[in-house]
Amino acid sequence: MIDYRDYPKTWKTEIVPRIRKRAGEVLDESGGILVEAKCEWCSVENHAKGARDRLGEWRLENDIHQMNSGQGMNLYGEEFPDMIVIVLTVAHLDHDKRNHDVSDDRLAALCQRCHLNYDRPHHLEVQGANRERRKGPFLADDFLQTRVKTPVQN
Repeated sequence: MIDYRDYPKTWKTEIVPRIRKRAGEVLDESGGILVEAKCEWCSVENHAKGARDRLGEWRLENDIHQMNSGQGMNLYGEEFPDMIVIVLTVAHLDHDKRNHDVSDDRLAALCQRCHLNYDRPHHLEVQGANRERRKGPFLADDFLQTRVKTPVQN
C-alpha cells in the first residue's frame, strides 16, 4: 500500500488525472473511462490482461489463447506465465515524492514493468545505503547485550 502522506494534496485529484490524460485516457461526462491510458514508454494499455513473452513483448490474453490453441503458433515455443493485468502508475522520474512543485515532464504514466525497470538502480542504491546504515560501527557492548534465544528446556 502506498503512503500518500508525503505526496502533494492534489496528487490523486489533479496530478494523476492530468498525467493519465496526457497518456491517452479519455473520460465521459460522468468520469467513466472511454479510452484507457497507455504506458508512455511501451504503449501497453491500462487494465489490459495478458503476459510478456521472453523478449518482453506484451501479448493480450486472447492472442495467447489463440497461439496456444493450435489456431496459431506458440510464440518462440514457450509457455506463457500466468496472465497479469496492467496497472498504470504515475512515476516520479526524479524519485522525489515530496517535490510538490514537480513539473509534468518529471512524471510519467508507466506500467509495472517500465516503472520497476526505471526504479531498479534507485532501489538498489537505497537498499545498499540502508544495509550500510544498519551495520554501523561494531561495538563490544553490542555483542554483550545480544540475547541469544534458546529452545525451552523441559
